Amino acid sequence: MAHMPWSSPSLSASGAKCLVGTLVRWDPDTRKASDPLDVYSSDEVYIGRDKKNWYFKFDIENMHNPFVSNKHLRIYSILFDQENPQEVPPLVYAQDLSMNGTLWNEYPMGKANGSFLLSDGDVLRVTAGVYLRFRSAGYSEENRMSYLQRIEMQEFKDRYVITQRLLGSGAYGRVHMAFKRESGQQLACKIVDLQSLKAKAIAHMDEEQKSKFFAGRAKSTPKDVVALRRDSLQETAICNRTELYQREALILAKLSHLVTAGDLFSFISYKGGRLEDDAAAMIIHQILFALEYLHDQNIVHRDLKPDNILMTSLADGGRVVLTDFGCARLVNLPAQRMSTIVGTMEYCAP
Repeated sequence: MAHMPWSSPSLSASGAKCLVGTLVRWDPDTRKASDPLDVYSSDEVYIGRDKKNWYFKFDIENMHNPFVSNKHLRIYSILFDQENPQEVPPLVYAQDLSMNGTLWNEYPMGKANGSFLLSDGDVLRVTAGVYLRFRSAGYSEENRMSYLQRIEMQEFKDRYVITQRLLGSGAYGRVHMAFKRESGQQLACKIVDLQSLKAKAIAHMDEEQKSKFFAGRAKSTPKDVVALRRDSLQETAICNRTELYQREALILAKLSHLVTAGDLFSFISYKGGRLEDDAAAMIIHQILFALEYLHDQNIVHRDLKPDNILMTSLADGGRVVLTDFGCARLVNLPAQRMSTIVGTMEYCAP
């Protein structure tokens, strides 16, 4: 993922701790905030009836409510890069631990549904009369959607909402947090900039034109034919790139997968540059299971590397998830085989 605009207001000398946001008590009727609590990347904030888990300003009558569990809600964050937290913003999550339920922006979170990514302004209802609001550090109100994209979003506004929460960006587009309007289920939405794709495809084709092979052909070819061939090559380059994105979308639609944070490369750095044998074996074991699942679906990943293996936890034994299916391909086994070279050179087989 490329650089994302985020600034850390507070960093420790080691760079391992940074301010990720602020929790406040929130009154939805008066829209007033009170009792702010700064949350840092190394913190785990618990809200609950057990006094040890009370948010420090919540020692109030409402927190004796029997509908509030002893451990009701957990707030925590994950850093992509421990050494450079300013490069990629930390992802702050809320996890419902209760039997009675918590609402995220009026959607039920559910104890079994995992954690919910928090964006600036999100409201969590712990129980009747007890609301929390999250304010993100370094939040920008910049609207990253173009006029055309906002028009396109109207086509599915009844089913999905794409938020301003940027998860990552690359050469041809960005990934935003989205959710299903009916259930609140959070998703990752990849937005491809087709104008940029077209411009880069043309630029790449122009570089190809300068090769000796094409120059030799051009010397003996009429100018109008060369121009026609150039237009044809442009169209082919754009179609090829568009086909890759369509293929990626079709592959992802076939799979059951999750979006999480922190890749294997960062995890190895966090562990001091090396892993214990048991920890490495557990990771490799899960990767092999993931590949077996893909191959059962007739899918070849073709770009396995630490950057594309996401960790669900910084603790040993955590679950791993494969990501980035831009190079993946559906194959018709056993008749079809592939001959193109794709992926990352440093991780290709010899």
